[in-house]
Amino acid sequence: MRIPFKRSLLLVVLLLLLIPIGKVWAQGPLVRAVLFYSPSCPHCHEVMTEHIPTISDQYGDDLQIVVVNTAVEGGALLFQATLEMFDVPPERRGVPMLVIGDQVLVGSIEIPERFPDLVQEGFDQGGLDWPAIPGLIEALPPELTGPVTGEVTPDPTDVPEPTAEIVPTDTPFPTIDDPEQDSLSRWWAATKFRIMLDPAGNILALVVLAGMVISVIGIVVLLLTKRPSPTPRWVTWALPVLSLVGIIIASYLSYIEITQETAFCGPVGDCNSVQHSSYAKLFGVVPIGLLGLAGYVAILVAWYVSQKTTGPIQSYAVLILMGMTFFGTTFSIYLTYLEPFVIGATCMWCVLSAVIMTSQMWLMLPPTLEILEAPREEITE
Repeated sequence: MRIPFKRSLLLVVLLLLLIPIGKVWAQGPLVRAVLFYSPSCPHCHEVMTEHIPTISDQYGDDLQIVVVNTAVEGGALLFQATLEMFDVPPERRGVPMLVIGDQVLVGSIEIPERFPDLVQEGFDQGGLDWPAIPGLIEALPPELTGPVTGEVTPDPTDVPEPTAEIVPTDTPFPTIDDPEQDSLSRWWAATKFRIMLDPAGNILALVVLAGMVISVIGIVVLLLTKRPSPTPRWVTWALPVLSLVGIIIASYLSYIEITQETAFCGPVGDCNSVQHSSYAKLFGVVPIGLLGLAGYVAILVAWYVSQKTTGPIQSYAVLILMGMTFFGTTFSIYLTYLEPFVIGATCMWCVLSAVIMTSQMWLMLPPTLEILEAPREEITE
């Protein structure tokens, strides 16, 4: 399906030219590719600064790569057109994404593994033109739209003047960008783009995120101002039940993160994009699922201690429970923020775990208030 592109896309120019304007190309066949990236994506930076330059040095000007910034409107439109043109499945709709011929490569592992062979295949078959992305040719200057075979010698007097300032970037390749957009506009464009990659899931994540932020603020205010009231018995038993559900979810996510298997997501969300992202591991080492599993087990142990002991041990167990659930909720805020604003996809299992942790924090409010209001002698005796 061809997306109707705005006229502004036709004015998008390259921030860096592949070769100086007017230079004579006297090489043989050309191979052309398009790399989509986001400025906030660490894997994109790795591909652009470590992997792509290596193969570019090997083939020189015969390999032409255009780098498209998906954080600007024109780049986002091209990216969306690419997804639809090549029918990219939801779990692979992320950056960095490199398109060469009819092949779509995604991620900092697949791109360096497959791109060199695909480039060589392109040269072996006499050249490979730009991918059939709707709107791409219109966004390129004339000197990058010539034939991929034979000698091309553009006349310097026929080359149009650039319509925007040429701005250096960290990549030696042409970059489709919009230099007139300020930082706030770029951030907003990138945010809208990521949210619309998984609109239903990301909107739900935003609602849960707002609820968690309000809950954390509310808990702090109530701990400072609210008078204690008797803790309902159902509250006491709801906490371990929620912990058991959390353990099941965290165990499943740990399995997915460790084995890299495909997760069952249901009709809403894109769990696989989240679980296979770099943010699925703390410091790139510890799977977030394992961290959640340890947290739920610790909460269950602390709850058991609070039920089977009296005096100061029981009091400290209650306070530790409040501390763990409060920390778990604040950490869940960070993880939930990453989904719509950074990853562009939402894992429903992760959102459910965040809701469970927030609920446990609220359940711990009544017994915590009782401990805080009790005379110091009762706590320490």
